[in-house]
Amino acid sequence: VQTGLGVTADGGTTTCQLRNISNGNIDMLSTKVTIDAGEFSSLFAATPFVINQANDQVDAGDRIAVDVDAGTTGTGLHIYVWFSIVRPPA
Repeated sequence: VQTGLGVTADGGTTTCQLRNISNGNIDMLSTKVTIDAGEFSSLFAATPFVINQANDQVDAGDRIAVDVDAGTTGTGLHIYVWFSIVRPPA
């Protein structure tokens, strides 16, 4: 997961949570993804996000919501999420 802003946040941290709507509205991150004040990206956040391994299952067709839990004066929020397919051994 990586987030970014088109215009940097002046005085606060932008905090986002991923939520799997299709799987009971469960939060997918145990530590939310953040963009620190004065930064354009979450890439170098002081506290890195952590995927909640108990809630990391995503199936084809699942609906994923992005909750902006702490706002800021930054604008142009964009979020990139990558998923990989894990297949059990044959």
